[in-house]
Amino acid sequence: MRSSNQLNNIMDLRLIELSDLIDQYETMLSYALEAAEIGIWEWNVKEDRLKWDARMFEVYGVDKEEFTHDSAFLRLLVHPEDQAGLHEAIQNSTKTKNNFKYTFRARRDDNKLIIITTKGKPILDKNGDLIKMIGVCYRESECPKFLDCKVKQELAKS
Repeated sequence: MRSSNQLNNIMDLRLIELSDLIDQYETMLSYALEAAEIGIWEWNVKEDRLKWDARMFEVYGVDKEEFTHDSAFLRLLVHPEDQAGLHEAIQNSTKTKNNFKYTFRARRDDNKLIIITTKGKPILDKNGDLIKMIGVCYRESECPKFLDCKVKQELAKS
């Protein structure tokens, strides 16, 4: 039979191994997201509070200092003709509690239009109520001309 000290030592070793494994997976995830140029976001639905990782600012081409941490900030970036579609995709996801994907145009700080795809997953509490959404964004392309951008968007949706 093992002593209490032996069990503590075994548990300590297992914790170290698990911690190392978590570090390895975090590193892999970080490199993969960097290579794919994917940003991560979280939206607390009840408080209308957005969190972005550093890559999200690169995807949208905006400065961190401008970020207001709410959905109003995002609406300023999304092309006016695409706002209703994005809103509908998010509303449908919150109602059905299913993941969503939407491709839209956004305007960067330098006034260039870009095409962004976002994917989100609703996170529910133990009662099945929506508490937040977590997802990713990535830039499809830059579009210097509105018509080119519109064509690319239609292709991305099909």
